[in-house]
Amino acid sequence: MRGKRILEELYHSDSYLSLNYFANLLNVSTRTVSNDIKITKKDGIKNGFDIKLKRSRGYYLNITNKKLLETYLKDIVYADKISPDYRIGCIIALLLTKENYITMDYLSEKINVSKSIIKLDINKVQEILNEENIKLERKAHYGIRIMCDEFTRKKFIARCYIEGNILIKKFINESIDSSKFDILEHCIKSILKEFKLETSYVQLEEIFSFIKTNIVLNSNESIECTSINLDPVYSSAVLKITEEIKNLFNISITSGSMINIEKFLMEKTHKKCSNDLFEEELKDDIEEFIKKIDKEYDTNFLNDDSFRESILCHLIFLINRQQNQISFSNPLVKEISIRYPAIFDMAIRFSRILEGKYNISISHHEIGFIATHFAAHIEKEICEMLSSYSKIAIVCSSGRGSALLMKLKLEILFSSSDIRIFSIFDEDEVVKFAPDIIFTNCEVKRAVHVPVIHINEIIDDIDLLKIKNIIKNSNGTIDISEHNKEFIKLFKKNAFRIVTSETEYLSLLSNMSQDIEKLGYSTESYSKYVMEREIYMSTVYDNGVAIPHPINMCGIEDVISVAIIKNNLKRDDKDIKIIFMISLKKGNLNRYSIITKTLFEIMNDKKMINKLRSSDNFEEFLINLKELDL
Repeated sequence: MRGKRILEELYHSDSYLSLNYFANLLNVSTRTVSNDIKITKKDGIKNGFDIKLKRSRGYYLNITNKKLLETYLKDIVYADKISPDYRIGCIIALLLTKENYITMDYLSEKINVSKSIIKLDINKVQEILNEENIKLERKAHYGIRIMCDEFTRKKFIARCYIEGNILIKKFINESIDSSKFDILEHCIKSILKEFKLETSYVQLEEIFSFIKTNIVLNSNESIECTSINLDPVYSSAVLKITEEIKNLFNISITSGSMINIEKFLMEKTHKKCSNDLFEEELKDDIEEFIKKIDKEYDTNFLNDDSFRESILCHLIFLINRQQNQISFSNPLVKEISIRYPAIFDMAIRFSRILEGKYNISISHHEIGFIATHFAAHIEKEICEMLSSYSKIAIVCSSGRGSALLMKLKLEILFSSSDIRIFSIFDEDEVVKFAPDIIFTNCEVKRAVHVPVIHINEIIDDIDLLKIKNIIKNSNGTIDISEHNKEFIKLFKKNAFRIVTSETEYLSLLSNMSQDIEKLGYSTESYSKYVMEREIYMSTVYDNGVAIPHPINMCGIEDVISVAIIKNNLKRDDKDIKIIFMISLKKGNLNRYSIITKTLFEIMNDKKMINKLRSSDNFEEFLINLKELDL
């Protein structure tokens, strides 16, 4: 923090230090420095120092108690080691679990940081509370407290619990017998099923969290039942739930808490309804869409009955909820969109069809849920394909130890297969074994009529991923190292740029995508599809990596356009360091999957990103890329 730096500079200086000195040191305005000094100066009253100003000379430190000052400096160092997110989470937890005012001194003592740090954190806390429609009240000589209704307070506590707030989890878990709550969870599931109230796994966990919160904070506040529109089904379900709570925990849930639970259930569940005509129409919509997808991507969604049944059930539930303006949140939506971009885009396209036909609006959270059904089918296809290789031969030129290591690694993928090891001198034995596929680190000279995969002596997890994704199309001989070379070939000099001048992110994407069209790498629809996908949901991901792509693949030649960002480009407060813009020919879902997973590996490695970002031209970028051993 800046206050710490200012104090340390004054502590170690033998001369006066001016505002301009600190402004240059901290790269901020003199006004900001002046405010920082005022905040730090207030802490000095109780911590053995005072920051004084000598006109025309500058600031100096007046130490009144060296021991107190040194303790204060140590506290600041300790505070720096505690992340701001942790401190803010602690402050929010203490505010939510205390009904009366709490002072800065209390917060400072509880979190073990200085008041000046607490005061800075409070501003961020207020922003977060405002987003939850919770007011932060400040009163001189009393402190601060939150102002909101009980439902809003408990709802936010439950969300903090789900999100892993350390103090909230401790506060609730220490107050509840976990073994008894396990029994209650089972009872709640049965009650929801009995009253035909449907929900998702994520929302069910939120319901459990909210009920835990109400057990711990069983308010004495009474809410008149006429204040909301009660539903007999929900009222009856809540009554049974509260009876179970009383039996297990020996407490009577107040009328206020009962209505809070009912309101929450109405938000997080939906009554099951059946409409045969509607279901048949939706079945036809699903069939029409997946026929188109199967044709585009060479997949087999149409013949997977379990997939069609599961997505039908999900969509019936989804459309009913949306027509009643109920939506669920999906904490995995970002990860799904990164790991399965093509599948996520399928879900977007399908959602738009549903939106137009059923007059609903589907959020990206809901699209994430739809995408999981498509992703599950793809993974199922891969598993079935892997299990079809019942006999696998490993032909190894190195020692038996290396071959055994290969076998152990391959057993991760081919868990039910008969995997046997052969030396390069055992060609007759290999033929007699009649394998369905051969893995080798040497040349197989004998003519074989099964796929041959050339692998390294030491197989790592990335190699396993490549094997899993390329094996579907393996008819002849495939070399994994050649696959790496194919990835490198996707990068073109005329689709590479270094960005140094100021620009807007969307403007840069528009220029890059239009250049891909002009260079003949894609059809004229490419730029429109890229911008359409980006506006729908940002493709700026972790560690400054952006992977924009079109919502519909329409490439003429496979290419990855690259922009190395040397300026301070941002999108939604996220720094952008490298842009990988993908353009692929329509069809091969496996190829798309391999490329995105490789880029995902880059994205999760900060050193790798910085290495690539240091490139000053295309040739240097390729050298750095090859050194990464993708």
